[in-house]
Amino acid sequence: MYSADDMDRVKLIQVKIEYILDVCSLGVVKALEDVKGAIDARNFIAHDYEGINLPIVEFIIRERLPVLQKVITEIFK
Repeated sequence: MYSADDMDRVKLIQVKIEYILDVCSLGVVKALEDVKGAIDARNFIAHDYEGINLPIVEFIIRERLPVLQKVITEIFK
């Protein structure tokens, strides 16, 4: 039904979600304030640091990524 490349991409998304949740486990704002966290977050947010809306980023990380992670887990069952 799906190509191997498509499934590999979904698996990579799952790994990235786990990584984001791990980096932000102590708090999204803390992760973004921390130098390493800012560098890590840079991989997920384009270079427009001034335009980052932290409440939206935090909402997505706290509320939406776990839902997406569950859906991906179900796909691979």
